[in-house]
Amino acid sequence: MRSYKPIAILVILAFGLKMMAGNVSMKQAEKVAINFYFERHNMFQGEIPREMISIHSVHTEKDVQQTYYYVFHFNPAGFVIVPADDCLVPVLGYSFEHNYVAENQPPNVQWWFQQYKDRVRFARKNALHPELKIMEQWEHYLADDFRYLPEKSGSREVAPLLTTLWDQGWPYNYYCPPGTPAGCQSTAMGQILFYWRWPDHGQGYTEYIPASNPQYGLQVADYENTFYRFNEMVDSPVTPNTAIAELIYHVAVNFHTDFIPGFSQADSMFVLNHQAAVDSTSFHFKLLPAVVHYRDSMPVENWKNLMLEMLDASAPIFYTGYDNYPLTGHHWVCDGYQDEDYFHFNLGWGGSSNGYYTIDNLPSGLNFNHFMTSYLIPDTIGFTYPLYCSGADTIVALEGSIEDGSGPIHNYLNNTYASWLIDPQTEYDSVTNIIITVKRLDLFEDGDRLYIYDGEDNTAPLLAELSGSSIPGNITSTGNKMLVEFITDAENTAAGFYLNYKTTQPVWCSYMTTLTAQEATFGDGSGNFYYYNNTSCKWFINPGNTEPLTLHFNYFQTEENHDVLKIYDLTTQALLAELSGVYEIPPDPVTSPGGKFYLVFSTNDNTPANGWEAWYSINTSVEEPTEEPVFSIFPNPANEQLNIELNLPQTSTVSIQIFNTMGAKIAKLHHGQLPAGQQKFTWHAGDLPKGLYFLRLQAGEETRTQKIIKVQ
Repeated sequence: MRSYKPIAILVILAFGLKMMAGNVSMKQAEKVAINFYFERHNMFQGEIPREMISIHSVHTEKDVQQTYYYVFHFNPAGFVIVPADDCLVPVLGYSFEHNYVAENQPPNVQWWFQQYKDRVRFARKNALHPELKIMEQWEHYLADDFRYLPEKSGSREVAPLLTTLWDQGWPYNYYCPPGTPAGCQSTAMGQILFYWRWPDHGQGYTEYIPASNPQYGLQVADYENTFYRFNEMVDSPVTPNTAIAELIYHVAVNFHTDFIPGFSQADSMFVLNHQAAVDSTSFHFKLLPAVVHYRDSMPVENWKNLMLEMLDASAPIFYTGYDNYPLTGHHWVCDGYQDEDYFHFNLGWGGSSNGYYTIDNLPSGLNFNHFMTSYLIPDTIGFTYPLYCSGADTIVALEGSIEDGSGPIHNYLNNTYASWLIDPQTEYDSVTNIIITVKRLDLFEDGDRLYIYDGEDNTAPLLAELSGSSIPGNITSTGNKMLVEFITDAENTAAGFYLNYKTTQPVWCSYMTTLTAQEATFGDGSGNFYYYNNTSCKWFINPGNTEPLTLHFNYFQTEENHDVLKIYDLTTQALLAELSGVYEIPPDPVTSPGGKFYLVFSTNDNTPANGWEAWYSINTSVEEPTEEPVFSIFPNPANEQLNIELNLPQTSTVSIQIFNTMGAKIAKLHHGQLPAGQQKFTWHAGDLPKGLYFLRLQAGEETRTQKIIKVQ
């Protein structure tokens, strides 16, 4: 009889656990979420007292018929997803750093969470009971005396391999047809390529016309002759980053992406033939031949073991789900795992909803179409990889990244000397300072160093000397240049370093400016540089007079039809003028009958320009001649010559000079006395290179500076 006791105990246990089968209330789900968060945080993130864990909000995913799952958002960040039916494992997904976002999910994210809803619906429709293993998990996380088991803290883990938080919209779709996203497949594969920082340039050439919207015209990628600017790419861009956009667009062309407003996906040919899509990618981007594996072709344990094997080898996985009706594919990157049960997905949505998710909780009889591509890694047989750093380089982008060149799985070389001058200021963009964030650091402490200087060479003040593996806080320059030096000795090596940098730029015009002086000169504020994209600035002009007030312009250059200055009468709110485009001669004066103005200047997300400058004075009007010198220049931009017309109210000492962006004087057109009245001058600029110049006019006590564009 003794031999039957374990069986009897098991039956009793199973019977007791089965009694809990059914819907899960929000109160029960909250208990599970808190206990799970407490346990997992202590296992993988570090110890945290239970009393410090708090929930700030709950999202319930439901329709008019039923509730599917609850999402608990934790302070300061993170979430836990608990199903509303205990046939599923107690936790479907979680994160400690990212937030779950329910609104405006892109199609690939919608598809993934729809799978969980389908599982709940299927389990209820078929009156399924939870498996014993799942019942035990529910009992564990619902226990009143729940305790974290310290011995579990050594559980198996690969932290997320990707540091990127890329998306499909602006600015990632900069080169895509207007109004269309880049596509989840392009963002996912682009992040994998940036992880390897490979290839230096591709091979082959592809062109096609999008199937659904042929009016978009020919989409072209010349892989062979495109050198990808990885040093100008970053994990989370804050400026329009054309280097990232170019890489993503080339991936999109590789997949023959069918660009559609709101939803872009790989061409149906590639959705039907996954291996063909992978082969095309391997060829164009110089990767080793990769194999597509299908979820329904092997047991779930084999599937998970294959994923674990690739992730243990530091190889991110291109993961795909697809629908048969209609035929659509959805893509993201699996780049880590915790405890072999939860896999980390980078969903390609700017970090939103990135987290660890279960993939094996598939009720019997429910089919899910998953496949993954194994070992998308650089082709080290046909090409040289990694491309170790050496020599001196200069990076001029407003944001970028630097690494030792060894990539994510190799060590750097002995006897290395490499330097990078970060020099982002141009004639168009002003930079106040540069901020470096070290993302990865592992240097052999006894001889290998990373030096960061506050200037253009190693005689500048030393901001940081780094070695070992302790990551510092942000490193900030005092000016607009930084030098990074990497020096190694002949002894040991290590994994290396990876850093991002960004720039701080001055504020040109502010959200709201009130002008009450009797006279003032103002404008977009960019001075000798270009104004910014995505600007919105307003001015209230109220100098306190009741007579009509006139606004005069010194110059005006914006992106036509997109970057606009609107001028209103502040008293009546009537629109007096709407200005946009390049004016070779400044716009006509604008008069407010009530003596007060309200101005709004707004710009879109590309193509900035010189901007504009205006002035007013209550001592001038359209009927009375001005007592100040008035000048105009045209054409601007100029090619061979520039005409300057000057109207002097009285005899004055006049100086007219041209300077380049470095402050060097290029030409002196006049210096001396001129009589009152109109004067004309011509600047012959044919031999000068194209670019930005400045005309400085001094007439008596008045000084004006005008930006000039020289074109070929």
